[in-house]
Amino acid sequence: MLKTYDDIDRELSTLSEKTRRLRRERNALTPTCRLPPEVLSMIFVSVTDAEPLAEPQDFTAPRIKNWYPILHVCKRWRAVALECPTLWNRIDVTSPLWAQEMLRLSKKAPLILKAEGYSMHSRMTETCKSVMAESERLSTLHLSGFRECLFALCLGLKQAPNLRSLVLRHCHWLADVNALELPESFLENGAPRLERLELQKCAMSWDAPLFTSSPNVTRLMVQGVDKARPTYAQLLRTLSNMSSLEHLHLDNVLPTPDPGLVDVSPIHLALRTLYLSGTTSELASFFRYFSIPPTVSASITCRQPTRLEDITDLLSTFVQSRKGSHGTPSETLRSWSLSFTPNSFFLAGSVDGATSRISPYNGNPSPIENSLALTINMSSKGSSFLWSVIQSLLHNLPIALTATTSLIVNDDGNFMECYRWQYLMQHMPNIS
Repeated sequence: MLKTYDDIDRELSTLSEKTRRLRRERNALTPTCRLPPEVLSMIFVSVTDAEPLAEPQDFTAPRIKNWYPILHVCKRWRAVALECPTLWNRIDVTSPLWAQEMLRLSKKAPLILKAEGYSMHSRMTETCKSVMAESERLSTLHLSGFRECLFALCLGLKQAPNLRSLVLRHCHWLADVNALELPESFLENGAPRLERLELQKCAMSWDAPLFTSSPNVTRLMVQGVDKARPTYAQLLRTLSNMSSLEHLHLDNVLPTPDPGLVDVSPIHLALRTLYLSGTTSELASFFRYFSIPPTVSASITCRQPTRLEDITDLLSTFVQSRKGSHGTPSETLRSWSLSFTPNSFFLAGSVDGATSRISPYNGNPSPIENSLALTINMSSKGSSFLWSVIQSLLHNLPIALTATTSLIVNDDGNFMECYRWQYLMQHMPNIS
């Protein structure tokens, strides 16, 4: 009896199904498929962790297409991946449909939201709003964009009890003029578990719960605007409440000196890294109110100092603030490098031979223990004033000049005349 096409197709279908079943059974015997679901889930999550979440400049939303082949390896891998909530908690806001599906698959896992918004009417903005509606699950919120868009996203966020990392960056080119004024209701109930707080060009009261009720903050970075500067009483209260603070970055934030706080005892900040920018009086006042460990990695940028006396006062308060636990002066800097141009001065050093990696062009130090950096920009001063500053720095900082082994000079403007070279060489006989 001859077989028909239908008979052959049915037989082929049966053989194909048997083949798939046998392959599935064979795959189940491989070591990777015999791993427990918990171990497989950890491996899958490590794929999404390939790029560090804490990179400050990274606001690109995670794309599922970067790791979705996991779902198509085999039936078991797909089943394990679909039941792993932490694999889906980094919401992809570039696709509204995917975002809703990821919210569903993430179940009750903490949510991670990173996005750039430039239009309050875009699909991405609407998707971000739907994610932020589940504020009780937010653990990481990194937003960058224009004022109107960021304001619309922050407007409805009143509480985030599990928030650990908050980064808001107003990146419009007119951000200095039109600052992002955060709504008064923004996190009005505080963020008690917050560990990282970064605000760029955002105007917010320093009496807000975000500053007063975040005791677990270890990294505080505020690039401020003039209308949102704190008073020293507010700054003292904020930093004293952040007992776990390790990294402090205050740019255009420091208050003007307060004559009414002359008798205030300095508060010790157990910092690992410190970056400050401001005028000489603002910086000097900071170091009168706060003391820092001698091992702190510090970078201080002084904007256009007008008098040598102001710089000397700043140096003395800075050195005085770097004291050990028993109030002894800070260690002598044993190795250091010097780099300067006609319009700026940069000094970097290290204690106990630790290597310093601080750029003379931006003054930002790497988080290396036992290092010191001091940056002074004087674009409006001439070479004679700059040389007076250099001499003052060399005589007032605790630097062992005789131990200097390396000197780097960038001198495009013929600032280093012969007698200046002789001065440096006489004090640095061990340069190699």
